[in-house]
Amino acid sequence: SDSAPHPIQSKEQIKAGTGVAAGCFTQGWTTVLVIRALENAMAQGWIKREQVTQEVLEGFLSEHGRAFYQLTYGKGQAARKARIRLERQGETIPKSIKSANGNIEVVPFRRGQEVMSLSWID
Repeated sequence: SDSAPHPIQSKEQIKAGTGVAAGCFTQGWTTVLVIRALENAMAQGWIKREQVTQEVLEGFLSEHGRAFYQLTYGKGQAARKARIRLERQGETIPKSIKSANGNIEVVPFRRGQEVMSLSWID
């Protein structure tokens, strides 16, 4: 994912024609945005439901990148066996996010849109 959290001030400068702030902040919602994109692709008939298996999702979301970059788990670490649960609970992506001290504010990709809630299952 491209998770480039440019401050909201940079985005506002673009509207005024005085700045450039490419990229988008997706960090907290990457998984649910990927799932949404796959649902949309199935609805449009671009891919078939049977092509989107648990195995395919696990590979795409967590295993293929690690394998491509030849990343190993640290000493004494094993592959996580935890899983995620996605549920439709009316969660929405916030309009903006502020740093702990309030000095930096970023606008997440797809702000204000409803997404599935994600929780970890150990």
